[in-house]
Amino acid sequence: MATVSATATGRLCLFVPGAVMFSETRENDQPARETAAGIKRRKLLRFGTLLTAFSAMSGLGANAAHAGPGDKNPPSGYVPIAEKGAASGVATLDLESRIPRGQVPDLSTTYVGLSEKGANSGVATLDSDGVLAQLPKVHASRHAPGGADALPSLVSAVNIVTDYGAKGDGKTSANGGSMTSGTATLTVSSAGFTAADVGKAISVKGAGSAGANLTTTVSGFTSSTIVTLTTSAATTVRAAAVSWGSDDTTAFQNALNYAGPKGLRVFVPKPSSHYALTAALTLNAWHGLVVQGDNWETTELRQYTDNTPVFRWQLDNIHSQTFERLRLTYANVQTYAIGPNSVAFARDNTDGLSSLSGHYHHTFRELKIIGATYGFKVLRSFPGDTTSTNPWWGCEWSKVFFSNINRSCVSLNLGTVGAPCNRFDQIKVFQNQTYKNDGGEACFLLRGEAVMTAIDVEQWHNQVINMPSGNFLHINGLHVEHHYVDDSSGSNRLVYVANVAVQIEGLLVSYDSSDGFSKYAIYADVNSTVTVNGGVLSTPPGGANYLFATPATANAAKLYSRGVNIGTAVSLWTNGSLAITSIIEVDGQPPVLQSSDTLPAAAVAYRGRRYIQLGNGTTTGDQLVQCVLSAAGTYSWKTVVSG
Repeated sequence: MATVSATATGRLCLFVPGAVMFSETRENDQPARETAAGIKRRKLLRFGTLLTAFSAMSGLGANAAHAGPGDKNPPSGYVPIAEKGAASGVATLDLESRIPRGQVPDLSTTYVGLSEKGANSGVATLDSDGVLAQLPKVHASRHAPGGADALPSLVSAVNIVTDYGAKGDGKTSANGGSMTSGTATLTVSSAGFTAADVGKAISVKGAGSAGANLTTTVSGFTSSTIVTLTTSAATTVRAAAVSWGSDDTTAFQNALNYAGPKGLRVFVPKPSSHYALTAALTLNAWHGLVVQGDNWETTELRQYTDNTPVFRWQLDNIHSQTFERLRLTYANVQTYAIGPNSVAFARDNTDGLSSLSGHYHHTFRELKIIGATYGFKVLRSFPGDTTSTNPWWGCEWSKVFFSNINRSCVSLNLGTVGAPCNRFDQIKVFQNQTYKNDGGEACFLLRGEAVMTAIDVEQWHNQVINMPSGNFLHINGLHVEHHYVDDSSGSNRLVYVANVAVQIEGLLVSYDSSDGFSKYAIYADVNSTVTVNGGVLSTPPGGANYLFATPATANAAKLYSRGVNIGTAVSLWTNGSLAITSIIEVDGQPPVLQSSDTLPAAAVAYRGRRYIQLGNGTTTGDQLVQCVLSAAGTYSWKTVVSG
């Protein structure tokens, strides 16, 4: 191994084992006598050169070898031993080259220990991807949607049961309730009452004042068949219908108040029986709101209180709301006498201002509405309003079933804002004659423009469609079966229109009443035009029957009729006079005049019109006549073909 040494003269020499050593001196130089300090320094230099070996000329080696004679301060590249472990100094090392524990700074107040990772109020750990392994839990009661400190919504729907605590535990006894006037004891055979029913809402049919329904709460439990009510009966009842259950009104209203302004969906799951309501559910200008149930057979919202809507709008300029898959009922079937405001969907503005924008672009789909006075009704457009002219336009009713409606299924006395079409598709109306409609109101009161497809009305009384003003009415498939007429004061008009162009494709009408009143399938004013393409009108058991009628005036409405089977003893005539002039054609052919009928006076209004004048078969034959303009400028009836 080569070594480096210093000569007495301070020169460096390289020693290689086995090699001949040469000494570099000046010629005739004599060795100088070394002092004690020089010897000491030479020994130190020799020790340093041995440590650095061939690196003696490197930076580190050079620094180590630069200590000059008489240096007393340590080199600038080192720290004195006295500063090891001192403040602002350096840490010492133990025998394992580790900093002693006592010299490690205490960081317990700055950092969290490993034992607190993932612990409550500690720190979150990270998984292998650097993602939080724990996420904070939301307190179910305080942070639920609609709560005082609700978190921002990250979902598109709220659940009426899981988010707002609706119970849907309503129960019903169809005819087992008994109460005595002036007492609060209710007996219901086989009710299955329990102590848990105390505090629940309850409705007893006919036990209220003047035979109205009694709606109150259960205040005491006696047995499975006997409970005490908060309010005493005003009328004695036996075998009365009774409904009771947890009052879910607040849960529904809270859900609507939260979801409505955000345009969210309120989901209503299938209840064990029905959701009990004791007040109207208020709706406002919540564009995009959706209220959706499981299906229209089992998702039932039952209104316990008479004369109260199920849903109620209180503002104008409301659009784009959807209601679907719901069954809306009343605990007891309503009549106009006890519930003029018992409306499934009511426009009832009690505190807002009138707006010509009204309601538009709503969707009502797969709904069952049972036992209401009205299905849809404008009760009040603004405070003090008595005419109810709030416009509805561009709305859609699809697969809606009405049953046991007391006055009208859809009663919308519309304004005149452009009136784009309202559409009705696959509508079924079925009346149980025990709860027949009364008051002579039409099943559908409409204005503006309407398209109606596949309308099926069974056992309705009097008017079915009334459009007192508007633009057009298009009906594609109108089936009126087992129809009843109770009076002749306008209610005997199945379809009544004024100032409207009407087109009916597919008309089937059959009557069950034998009241003796004249009946009109279609009655139009003088400013209307009616087209009927295909239909059958049965002969009623009593009274005259007319397919088409119009006021007795020379400017009678015009009827275009094709493919119409008018049946036996059924007349196309109107009021016995001028009727034939209102008929343009039947089955694509000119209408037929009986031999006793007289042609109207030829005039410009009949130019080009043709009629078949039947002969008596003895003195006259059949003739085909046409109204023409002569070269002299006069109008006359000309015989085209003579039998």
